[in-house]
Amino acid sequence: MALHKNWMSNYMKLFTFLLALVYISYLVMTFTVTQHTWIGKESIERRLPGFIIIGIQKCGTHALATFLQLHPNLVRSSRGEIHYFDSRIRQPLDSYLESMPEVAPHQITYEKTPAYFDYADPGEIKATLPNVKIIVQMCDPVERAMSAFLHHKQHSKHPVNATFESVVMTKNGKIKRNSDEIIRGIYINHILGYYKHFLRENILLLDSADLKVNPASVLQKVEKFLDIPSYFNNGLFYMNDMFNMSCVCPKFVPNGTDLGPNGCLPRRKYRKHPPMSPILRNKLKYFYGPFNRRLCAISGVNFSWATY
Repeated sequence: MALHKNWMSNYMKLFTFLLALVYISYLVMTFTVTQHTWIGKESIERRLPGFIIIGIQKCGTHALATFLQLHPNLVRSSRGEIHYFDSRIRQPLDSYLESMPEVAPHQITYEKTPAYFDYADPGEIKATLPNVKIIVQMCDPVERAMSAFLHHKQHSKHPVNATFESVVMTKNGKIKRNSDEIIRGIYINHILGYYKHFLRENILLLDSADLKVNPASVLQKVEKFLDIPSYFNNGLFYMNDMFNMSCVCPKFVPNGTDLGPNGCLPRRKYRKHPPMSPILRNKLKYFYGPFNRRLCAISGVNFSWATY
């Protein structure tokens, strides 16, 4: 009987010990989960952009910024174009920060304002954001001029009866170098300003022609430039026959973008250009030729449209 009582006593002690051990484990797990959640909430914060797409206007920057939203490590500002650095009235830096999203430690915020390329002060951007990286997507300046003309006419910046020829060429048949459509296509003038203030390794130049036909390869360049994990591949995109442009496969379309159910941008982004007279096209090619060649020589990038 004494032996039985002794065994029962030891059993109860062991049971009590195990019960206490389970309870302690529960407390530790609860504290760990609670602490992890607390740390996670504390680490989510607004941060100034890690990179900016500064241009170029009418060179497919909207598509580039939208496609980058697929990457889980990249978070775009909620506003389409912020215009902080090209605004005539400078707002406090806090207002710029407010336009940025709340992100986790592993994520990078970014914004896209094409006007920065030719209307902002590169030195001011560098002084305000010392570690920011710069992405510039360029395109054929001849096609860009036509696209800008159509954009301006749509927004009533030109008379209803204005023609492309009347806007970019004088009555004597010379190119109007001071017209907005023309001057914003002289890329070399502005890229030199960014090279003056930023290291070459912190500036990435892209060709919009590549984004149209092979977006994955362009976006992979961005991944390497930003030193982020690989995500983009050819399986994320398809060639839309109607627009003759690459779109995102519908099953990969993320929330918070203006991509349609077919994974394409709004139809206005695929506006077809009217025919341009061969004489005017050749004049524009001849005009831009020296600037394009100098751009390639200084940047080290051989753009597909810079061979004429």
